[in-house]
Amino acid sequence: MKIYFLSIEARVQAQMKRAFWDIFDENIKAKPPNYSHALTIFKEIKQGILSLLLPHNRNLRQRITQSLDIGLIRNQIKNNAFDPTDFKSYTDYVIEVLSQICCPSRDPDVNALRDLHSATRIFKGIFETLDKMKLDMANFLVLESRPAIIQHCVQYEKHKFADFLELEYRLHDDGLKGTRLWLFRHKIENRETKVIIAKAFGEIINYNHEFPWPEVLLLDFLILRRLK
Repeated sequence: MKIYFLSIEARVQAQMKRAFWDIFDENIKAKPPNYSHALTIFKEIKQGILSLLLPHNRNLRQRITQSLDIGLIRNQIKNNAFDPTDFKSYTDYVIEVLSQICCPSRDPDVNALRDLHSATRIFKGIFETLDKMKLDMANFLVLESRPAIIQHCVQYEKHKFADFLELEYRLHDDGLKGTRLWLFRHKIENRETKVIIAKAFGEIINYNHEFPWPEVLLLDFLILRRLK
């Protein structure tokens, strides 16, 4: 049932995107052209590019801000001074900037934009490429921050587990009952501690729900259940 609803959601999103670009195409091909939609897209593209820049990219940020001057484009449109050929100059600049800031694996996507001629297809391609580059940037930032994330995660789990044990103590309950049972199930005479722990974690992969879940693994429950 969940997969079915996800499929419906995906189809609805695809239809909305098609409608969005159909309206854009109709607007710029109208007589006279309606560029209001295009102005909004210019603004979103500019914001999307700026969001990908790192703090030290100050010079590039300034050049982009000046070259994609939304106020100037708005005035050109308002005064009927915006020509369809202006699309080409702006999109060529955007594609050039994308080629400078994208990761090597995105070079084919950016180069493919140069082969497009329809304004609608170019803008759509730029949006799709920007989405991919935002994902690349998110993955990069996570990778760069991974040591700090792991460190804070460990501290967070320690604090939350300490709070849990304190609450159990106030309730006059054994906060480690499930953990003790879990480990004692694998405690056999003369078995080394490291073997006991290894056997205990092996049990987690195919955990029997008749037993209480070990309290020391409560915060990792969802992750460990996916390993099954």
